[in-house]
Amino acid sequence: MGISYTVLNEILNGHRPLTEKTALMFEAALGVDAEPLLRLQSKYNLQTIRKDSSFMTQIAKIRRVASVS
Repeated sequence: MGISYTVLNEILNGHRPLTEKTALMFEAALGVDAEPLLRLQSKYNLQTIRKDSSFMTQIAKIRRVASVS
């Protein structure tokens, strides 16, 4: 596929995000559609950021301000 074992390992273990380019490489090499892979990555990203309490505090503040407007 043209990527190193280290990069592949980091993607598979959730230490590096799957990019659009990498998803298309998987599609070409494995015959797996890129779009579902990218949806999985997006869901993972959202789950990860929702665990970030300082960011979620910021989101709560934004929601409070928006609901007052």
